[in-house]
Amino acid sequence: MFPRPQDLLLVERVKLYDNVAQINDCQGRLLAELQIYPSPRLNWEFEMLGEVQCNFPAINFNNISEYTAEIQGYMFILEQPYQTGDFSGLGPLRAARGIANRAVYGNINSSAHKFTFCLPNARFQYRNNRQSRLFKTVNEQRTRREVQRAEEGRFVDLRIDDAWNIRLEIKQNALSWLDLGSQNIGTLITTLGELYQPAYNATQPETLAHLQSITFAEGLKRLNELGRLLSYLNGGFTAPLYVEGQQYTGGETVVQTVSVAAQIRQTTSLDRLGQSWNAHDSDLEAYVSCLPAFERMMQNQVWQDAFDFFLIKYFQVIQNFSWQIAASEIGSVLERLSYTILVEEEFDATRRANIELLFRVGKQSDAKKYWKLGNNSGQENLTLTGKRLALLLERIGLTRQRGYSDVDDVQLFLDVRNDSVHPRVSSIALEDRWTSINKAIQWADEVMLWRLGYPGRYLNRSPHLQLSISPRYDLSNRSPNW
Repeated sequence: MFPRPQDLLLVERVKLYDNVAQINDCQGRLLAELQIYPSPRLNWEFEMLGEVQCNFPAINFNNISEYTAEIQGYMFILEQPYQTGDFSGLGPLRAARGIANRAVYGNINSSAHKFTFCLPNARFQYRNNRQSRLFKTVNEQRTRREVQRAEEGRFVDLRIDDAWNIRLEIKQNALSWLDLGSQNIGTLITTLGELYQPAYNATQPETLAHLQSITFAEGLKRLNELGRLLSYLNGGFTAPLYVEGQQYTGGETVVQTVSVAAQIRQTTSLDRLGQSWNAHDSDLEAYVSCLPAFERMMQNQVWQDAFDFFLIKYFQVIQNFSWQIAASEIGSVLERLSYTILVEEEFDATRRANIELLFRVGKQSDAKKYWKLGNNSGQENLTLTGKRLALLLERIGLTRQRGYSDVDDVQLFLDVRNDSVHPRVSSIALEDRWTSINKAIQWADEVMLWRLGYPGRYLNRSPHLQLSISPRYDLSNRSPNW
């Protein structure tokens, strides 16, 4: 019997399978466990007793990450397993152990109407106050009068398209574990989520005909994309480590599980999460409702690569290791966003060619001439890199016409970035360096939130001002195809 998603909340490991299984043509006993703390791993041990002649896999010490064959049990498969230990030479005992990327119960191509999933280290729910509250009440038995009421947790529940809703629920004990004051480290499941269809009503069987059926594999893919979107909100990687797909039957059973997957996805330890754009009054529902726009972005390989690059660099920046790392990495983030949005997503061929001049090696003179860059009269006193960044800010609506003078801060940030990668640095004060870097981090946030179409409040990284602000970017500048 597979574990239920709620069984994984705040537990360090859970047993997935302990029964007979097969590797190649070898029969034996398989023990598989999902380890969550301190970091996610899918561990397995396979043991075969007796001297049965079969094709038992041997570990390749020259390539320890080489996949062995799938390990198949009863309605259970370990996908892409590889060995980390081999005990085949110990007398009659033939055994191996290792880790795997995914374990699956049932058939991932089965249709499902509802998906329940587990998210680790969801600190974004701890930091945010704009969520509905869960309460536990105690009533007097005779009069049914409420005598006690306590907050039990938080949740958001929102529609993401015509058919599907997403619900993210976190209990009070998980919020306590996420509390910065608790000084916890590592990884635990903290949030229980659902991807479901609100059109279904168990008391009205006819509503079953109105539901969409997607395969478990399709639902899992969608939840993995949700995990990437939430990672940006979280200030570190989170992902659905355990997913259960269910199908409504309309019969006496009402609902049945068609498939379950435990998977290893990149996660960030609780103690390494940074301060993302998520503020106490950011609109979580509005952000999660950007999932369809994000999914359309991810259909483009250019954005697939750019977003992965963005997350890795962004997470390094917001951990505040040093001003040198922060300046260098956020600079590379803005460069990548500039090219992706100004060139890759520009539909006007002439404008695209002119902007691409700013990025092409060997075309610096042509670019400066066309864009009139320099120190002379009638020229704009910006470098090529500065012009690229200025055009990016203009693209999202941070212009003087709309009351924003951010372009005046571009060159100072570029000076700070240059200092971060050269042995000889300028005399810019450390406080001014961090002010400029935080401004650049906010630019990166504003570009990404603009591209996603997020309309809510976000963290204000400027010092001595309010903690959160409404969008400075102009959402009307977005392409209607996004």
